[in-house]
Amino acid sequence: MNAQLQQLRTLNFESKYRVTLEGWESSVIATGNFNPPLYSPWWLESVGLIGRGDREQAVTSEGSATLPNLCKFATDWFAIQVIQNQFSIESRGPVTHSLLDLILGIFKIIRHAPVTAVGINFQAHLKFNDIKMYHAFGDAVAPKDIWTKVNFGPAKSFGLENITVCSQPYKRDEDIASGSKVRITVQPSRKTKPGLHLSFNDHHDIEKDFNAQVDTGSITADIVSKSWEADSNEAVRAFHDLVTLALEGYVK
Repeated sequence: MNAQLQQLRTLNFESKYRVTLEGWESSVIATGNFNPPLYSPWWLESVGLIGRGDREQAVTSEGSATLPNLCKFATDWFAIQVIQNQFSIESRGPVTHSLLDLILGIFKIIRHAPVTAVGINFQAHLKFNDIKMYHAFGDAVAPKDIWTKVNFGPAKSFGLENITVCSQPYKRDEDIASGSKVRITVQPSRKTKPGLHLSFNDHHDIEKDFNAQVDTGSITADIVSKSWEADSNEAVRAFHDLVTLALEGYVK
């Protein structure tokens, strides 16, 4: 984790752009066919993935529920929500390898669960201490000139609200191959103002790309295990490059 903390420091641009890193989060979201009550805090404790203190905190957390079609709870370091077609786990507080260990432990135990896809996500919240820089970033990644010529609504000004760019491997120049897709989403942050929420999503289509009939839970664990560190590093690099390229022309 020390290496990651060192790398995260590169997302502090205070000296040049007056931009600071205010939050770093992670989540894993899987789609498939799940039995929500299975993933209760009591079950996690019984299989040794969390301790008694975490279980007690989880069952008393706000909105906690264990129902036939929903399992939802949180501790001070992770939150889980499971519905019949989706499993979601996200970090609370600093992102540590404890979250990764919990994710891998769950999917190794439910190795026969029919998982169809999994996404590994990292998010950064960047605070802009100069409003002009904030608008300069938006103008760079979403130029406004074309929108001033589009006739819709009474708006007199335009601003970036949400933009997503997808990247995936090529089979050949004219034909995009199936495989891991990486998406970067840029939108205003709801945690700091003025600020940006940058999201990195590495999507794997298990059902399509692995032609898996059994042990898709194990395949999911393997994907997350192999991709977690690389995705974290790639997200930091991508976010750093995006801010630098967007603002380097604005700061002489």
